[in-house]
Amino acid sequence: MTLELILQSIVNGLTLGAIYILVALGLTLLFSIMHILNFAHGELYMLGAFSIYFFMQLAPIENPLFNYLVGIIITMVLVGLMGIVIEKVFFKRVRGKPIQGLIIAMALSMLIQGLSTYLFGVSDKGIRSIFEGVIRFGGASISVERAVVIIVSVVLVILLHLFVIYTK
Repeated sequence: MTLELILQSIVNGLTLGAIYILVALGLTLLFSIMHILNFAHGELYMLGAFSIYFFMQLAPIENPLFNYLVGIIITMVLVGLMGIVIEKVFFKRVRGKPIQGLIIAMALSMLIQGLSTYLFGVSDKGIRSIFEGVIRFGGASISVERAVVIIVSVVLVILLHLFVIYTK
């Protein structure tokens, strides 16, 4: 293996790790607060991605950055409200009952997956990147989009850490 290949593997691993950290933080936060392992957590991420996809398709303004930022804000509100409804309707009654919570979470996961397949189909969907370009260093390269993912992940981890430490 060449040094460039090793460096590129490290960069790719950091990018994938940053995405995994965000998902894991959400699961950890939910488990520590609700004491329920929500298997539908990933499906809520998926619904957020579909929400941004559809917002970007329907956006009336031709500025991709503006559309993306507004889409993220709308998506955070919609998925947040969906999370509140799921907690009130499904999980509130089973707090302190891990087996029942696990069964509900698995059923909810399968329900959201099935409905999403029916409503959105199984074909890949994508949006135009708002961050264009490639950063090259030491024989490795990373897209600006992936660099932004790493930076945002680090910032969110720090903010969540500060939030947990300094709030009740």
